[in-house]
Amino acid sequence: MMFEQMYVAVPGVQSGKTREIAVTSKTRSPILPYVPTMAESGYPTFEVLNWQGLMGPKGMPANLVKLLNTSANKALQDKDLREKMLGQGNEIAGGTPEAFAALIKAEMPRWGKVVKDAKIEPE
Repeated sequence: MMFEQMYVAVPGVQSGKTREIAVTSKTRSPILPYVPTMAESGYPTFEVLNWQGLMGPKGMPANLVKLLNTSANKALQDKDLREKMLGQGNEIAGGTPEAFAALIKAEMPRWGKVVKDAKIEPE
């Protein structure tokens, strides 16, 4: 058993080489709509999402942050890029630097607890 990113897992599922059990998002995946969520499978509080974002060095000039953010959000509206990303099982969000910072801030305690409880040490 493994947890894997949708874009990695879907080819194996589609070829019949792997069997899907559940998705870790709150809702079913549009590309695997027959696969239940972890909540539907009896784990109502289990939700894990894969997210990506752009980061820069501390103190990055605000005008550069704004330019990169505007450009990234514009790219996420491109039809071909959207089709490719959605076809791989990704959700497309975009957003503001402030919203991304809030997401990271919210995730830190959650995953910090996982690391602490599992006694994971840096190598």
